[in-house]
Amino acid sequence: MSSQFLNNNINNFISGLSVLFFSFLVFGVEWTYLPPQLTKYLNNNDIPRQIFIFIVILISIQFIDNDSSQKIEDKILGATLLYLFSLLFTKQTLLYSLFEIVIFISLYFLFYYLTTYKPTGQEKENIHIAMYVLTGLLLATVILGSQQYYLKQRKDKGNRFSNLKFLFGNPEKERRIKSIRYQR
Repeated sequence: MSSQFLNNNINNFISGLSVLFFSFLVFGVEWTYLPPQLTKYLNNNDIPRQIFIFIVILISIQFIDNDSSQKIEDKILGATLLYLFSLLFTKQTLLYSLFEIVIFISLYFLFYYLTTYKPTGQEKENIHIAMYVLTGLLLATVILGSQQYYLKQRKDKGNRFSNLKFLFGNPEKERRIKSIRYQR
């Protein structure tokens, strides 16, 4: 693989992470910008909600990268990888999540510096190396954090634990139902 190929992919990955975090901000709080009936439907149906999230990621990638000559298959693959990343990212403890956000912010500033100031030579190479290291650290932390949270949830829930609910379920749903029941 050429270094240009790797550099383009790391830049695309960081752009994709930006889309993912933006999606979390926009759709993370009660899906505020969607019609109420659609919000209720998505909150109560795990699979349609996950399909909707994937479509938002795919469309966002197309929106950001619409002048790219990439094939749609490549964009679907990128959206799939970001979707899987988002699944794992949302299954974390607070400490891992905060650490991952710090890594992401560091990546963002390196990406911003690279695209705004356009360094050359050794400085550019050093920035790319730092981006590779931080990306690897981010991915490893997401996997480790998800594994730790999976084991914790499995232990806490015992026989009630479901792998499908763990991956695709809506953790907020349980809290909303409990709070509604207490308000009677």
